[in-house]
Amino acid sequence: MHRPEQPPSYQDKPAFPQPSPAAPPSYDAPFSSAVNSSLPNHFVIGSRTTSPLVLPSDLLSHLRLLGAFKKLKEEVHRKAQSGTDRDGSWSIFLARAVYRFTLWVEHIANVASKLNEKGSMADALMPPIDVMMVWHTYMLNPHTYFEDGLRLNSGLLALGSFPLSQAAALVDPISLLPVVPSEGRVTLFESRTGQSYDCPIITQPEDTISFKCPVCSHHNVIPWIAPGQRGFGQGHFSANCSECKFLYNKESLAVQRFCDDVEKCYTDKSLFLAGTVIDPSTGAAHPDLARELTELIINARTVPSVSSLDLARHFNWKFSGIEEWMRIGYMGKRAKIAGLATPEALNRVMSCYDSYTPFSIELESAIQRQSTFVDQVYRLRWTEHDRFGQDNGDLIRAVARYHAFLDLMTVSNGHFVVPTIDIDLAWHTHQLLCVSYRDLHTFLGVVPDHDDEVDETALAVAYDESAEAWQERFGVPYSVCGCLPPRPDSEKESRLGFSSLFSRKGKSKATTPEPLINSRPDLVSTSTDDAAETHPSTHNSITFLQDNRTEAFTSERREENSDRVRSLQKRMEKGKAEKWRELVAVRALQHVPAFPRMASQQESEHSANLKDGSLPFSHSSVYGAGMTSSCQARFDQARGALENAILQSNIME
Repeated sequence: MHRPEQPPSYQDKPAFPQPSPAAPPSYDAPFSSAVNSSLPNHFVIGSRTTSPLVLPSDLLSHLRLLGAFKKLKEEVHRKAQSGTDRDGSWSIFLARAVYRFTLWVEHIANVASKLNEKGSMADALMPPIDVMMVWHTYMLNPHTYFEDGLRLNSGLLALGSFPLSQAAALVDPISLLPVVPSEGRVTLFESRTGQSYDCPIITQPEDTISFKCPVCSHHNVIPWIAPGQRGFGQGHFSANCSECKFLYNKESLAVQRFCDDVEKCYTDKSLFLAGTVIDPSTGAAHPDLARELTELIINARTVPSVSSLDLARHFNWKFSGIEEWMRIGYMGKRAKIAGLATPEALNRVMSCYDSYTPFSIELESAIQRQSTFVDQVYRLRWTEHDRFGQDNGDLIRAVARYHAFLDLMTVSNGHFVVPTIDIDLAWHTHQLLCVSYRDLHTFLGVVPDHDDEVDETALAVAYDESAEAWQERFGVPYSVCGCLPPRPDSEKESRLGFSSLFSRKGKSKATTPEPLINSRPDLVSTSTDDAAETHPSTHNSITFLQDNRTEAFTSERREENSDRVRSLQKRMEKGKAEKWRELVAVRALQHVPAFPRMASQQESEHSANLKDGSLPFSHSSVYGAGMTSSCQARFDQARGALENAILQSNIME
């Protein structure tokens, strides 16, 4: 009989196995420090000067890892069973990868944060490539990762930054496939998690998982795939408990997780709900405010205790019941006022309980979104081992542009700053160096979060504003890929606040344009070969709800793009076009602008992800309309969001 996937009992856990007598592979940095030699020794961010926060060698390590993730996805697609949807196979693979990551965190990372004498993570702790991919995506959500570390995963947080050099050394530079792991690493992972070290590329009907019933706690053996897309790794999962016959699904499991946390918060005053510890406006942790906000939400001052199971039954195992209950605790009598929106503080908490996993983010969907960025980098050929050779100018420039991006944040007036692909790569890499990334508070006053689900309307406007602000601050274009920026003769007021940063006195006069002079070759290249990397970094969303507002924006944006082209053509005919814009105009002829994405493309993406039922239950999906995924940085100023949330609740009572 096939053994169901479940971790062994760990009442008497064996000692950590030692590495095999045979020396494991070398995990020194896979790239010579010479690749960093041309990098300036300092950068300016706001009023401060700093040594480089991220290095070209870090980017190279990261790129090799991204190439390995791309190969992993291709392998899953290639081996998809006949008649099976390739995207469905990838979704099932991700569900299993997240489960394996959960076991690795619980049984290895959280109990074995041991470092060797060099400060690198011990070889035996390095997980398989699929688990590494999940960990990588988790860390690209810095606020969530830090808060979960403080609340639940102290051992994982203690491991520090993602081991980029070690991870890259575990990938063959040419094939981008994982190298043969050391015996110690395999033994540790398999003995502690009960899982095979090798990734489950193919899922068979007999592959199962053991999961507890949320009512009677009986362990049920559940298949990962089943007819009607009702397997545990599929979108329409549901199962009857073999003991108590309770019918449950992933929404039921997510409700159970929330109720379990509420019960713990009643009994232990040092605990708090997810989404209450990190101030989203600053990235700082405030345990005192978190406890106060938690007590307001669960109404702990008037209700002495509660049973998790009774509470779940009260909610009828539905998130709608949770929202109503939280509104009453937080808003008091005002919760019954028709049409009064649920406060953002409550939405933030509920979004942290989307998943049945212990993590405050739905990791499967996050990996899907991240996969699109991997595809963008892959199309640039940046993951190929001989892509840069002796010329790493692209990487040097990406690092310089990222530091300029951070500098732009210091004057962003609290609004969106949208990166290009090369900047986004450096930004992602810095987030993986999480200890250094949290130090951004020193330069910016905040630790910017990384949001990859942004309304496309706001995103397009924000990108235009980012490009305008960059041009004015640094004197060169932000992007030269072929996406035309707003007309420079436009007199309209800045829509996201950047206009307050730079004075514009009087009207510009038509003058004969100067020849193209690149005053900042460290920030932009005139070479066509270097243009694509400056394209806006847009991650296609795997959840999209079409509405009239989105259709109107799409039509308006297309007309705006056409208007920019017509305006530039007229100026070029008169010999009055600015030379940088002429350069971009030539590239625009065969370039697809980043905004808007075609509505038909969005609809097909949505349909492709729904037809196999691959999307898990998600509370946040009911709030989204016209959502696309891209990277952005946003940080609000003045009073912290947590303190505001508490004050708002007091006003409502």
